[in-house]
Amino acid sequence: MDPNRKKIVLDEIAYWKTHQLIPSEYCDFLLALYTEGTGEEPSLADSSAPINKWLSTLHVIILLVMLPISFLVIYFTEISISLQLTLLVLFIGAALGSIFYYKRYHSYYIHIAIVVFFLLLLLTSVYIAKISEMSPFVIQGAIIVNCLGWIGIGFWKRVYYLAASGIIGLILGTIYIFF
Repeated sequence: MDPNRKKIVLDEIAYWKTHQLIPSEYCDFLLALYTEGTGEEPSLADSSAPINKWLSTLHVIILLVMLPISFLVIYFTEISISLQLTLLVLFIGAALGSIFYYKRYHSYYIHIAIVVFFLLLLLTSVYIAKISEMSPFVIQGAIIVNCLGWIGIGFWKRVYYLAASGIIGLILGTIYIFF
């Protein structure tokens, strides 16, 4: 077999094995078959690995810094409301993009992105409820709706810390409203 073609096949089998598309026993059999028993597996450095460790760490730091920046922009600056909301929507979009990115590479950093996304969503919805100046119950309603959303998405996607946070928030919000 042509060495270039053989490398492509071996890389594809390694990808299947890494992403558990077929059982690893089948992958091992195919690797042994195509390497003619030598057992040479293609190096994972050549495959489409996620970004390197430093860049990934920097990305997580940027995600975590978005929360305090959001608080600073909302509560300690005098820029216009539309600019504040635009910045919050951009941060929410960046966090959502990070969720999809980390989900694609099966990274454990997805949990940080999920937490940042939902906290930014809570902050934005409470801020919108606050500037609408309809009723004090609108802010409490926004918090309750966010907590219910956390519970529903937490159980649906099996992200149990999100569901637990929603339940705790719902209990605390209910206590705050009635007592």
